[in-house]
Amino acid sequence: MIQVSTRDEIGLLGNVFHLMVDRVRVSHQSMVDVLVRALESRDGESGSLRRLARASMAVAAGLELSPTQREALELGALLHDIGEIRTPEAVLRKRGPLTAEERLVVQAHPSAGVEILEVVPLLTPALDVIGGHHEHYDGGGYPQGLKGQDIPVVARVFAVVEALDAITHDRPYRRARSLQEALTALKQGAGRQFDPRVVEAALAVPESRWIELLDLERARSGK
Repeated sequence: MIQVSTRDEIGLLGNVFHLMVDRVRVSHQSMVDVLVRALESRDGESGSLRRLARASMAVAAGLELSPTQREALELGALLHDIGEIRTPEAVLRKRGPLTAEERLVVQAHPSAGVEILEVVPLLTPALDVIGGHHEHYDGGGYPQGLKGQDIPVVARVFAVVEALDAITHDRPYRRARSLQEALTALKQGAGRQFDPRVVEAALAVPESRWIELLDLERARSGK
């Protein structure tokens, strides 16, 4: 922490300010940690959100994102599905196809997440990812049907990472597929579901690094 060395009122005020900033940072991190633990507990997979955050930062390294955008991406990755706390467990865990009504319920979770966190100033940097990670580059996504550059860049980055993670890990409705299949799906979705530039950055990450980032060896061993 930077200390202000002068003994007058301005110096004292400066030191108090920096102390307050440090306490806010600790409070912010504690808040995020609690939310992450709660969300992972509901998902039943400890470490899954931190995994997504690490993988998102690896893709971001190949793009020209500002420090503010990187921070927003990391926080958004951790909290992206917070809106699912309003989605019934039976719908989230359903093994068969969703009905049209159930799909609408699921598709409401990005907007619900924005509504939940927009009143918490410390967490608002996550809103672009929360609200936009299911938008598609060609405009065919939800909840707003945004297209191309109208989708926040951090949401476009996270959409690619989440797809890789989802394909390579078991889900209630299907078994995990291989990393090679997941990377092929990214290529096929470039320009449609995904931003081609982000796909290119993801494909530039070595497969051995993806195995590490997505914790695929542990996933395959069932541990």
